Amino acid sequence: MSDDKFQKYLFTYRFDGDQYGFDIPARSPAEAKARLIAMGLARYDGEIKLTIPVPGGGWLARLFGR
Repeated sequence: MSDDKFQKYLFTYRFDGDQYGFDIPARSPAEAKARLIAMGLARYDGEIKLTIPVPGGGWLARLFGR
């Protein structure tokens, strides 16, 4: 999956009196909306404690992505 083929589409929602937003990478607005619907089937996998950006991609990014 190459990032240059994807656009970021913005979605907003209200929760507990506040407004929040997030983006979904997709090839088209229709695909972004389909991905949003698919999120309804998402499962909770845990809390993210740390993210480490790996510049340049390559084999190191694939290693950390596994």
